[in-house]
Amino acid sequence: MKVVLDTHVFLWLVNGDELPKGMTSLRSGKDELLISSISAWELFMLVKRDFILLDRAANEWIDTALHDFGIKCADITAPIAFQAANLEWDHRDPADRFIVSTAIESEASVATRDKKIRSSGLVRIYSA
Repeated sequence: MKVVLDTHVFLWLVNGDELPKGMTSLRSGKDELLISSISAWELFMLVKRDFILLDRAANEWIDTALHDFGIKCADITAPIAFQAANLEWDHRDPADRFIVSTAIESEASVATRDKKIRSSGLVRIYSA
């Protein structure tokens, strides 16, 4: 199954944090995992604002995490940007809109605990 990880799930997975029930199988290696490139930006902003602390430069950390966990970083393409701008969804967070649009364009489910994404009805929510 193809799965787009929301930024917080990506951080939990890479840091070895406990995953919520229904997401533990993300560690099995059976799913094709992706993040939206907006998640990389969110991570860089969290570091810049001192909300999270990493053991190395953020760009090195994310490159290592993607490689070590076999996660692909999906670029924000013109179709994804168009989709994000035109979603029938009363939610202004641009990062969430890009994550949802990445999942739609990639025909993937989304692993998230975000209530607005989970209740949107726009994407399949990952649960195994």
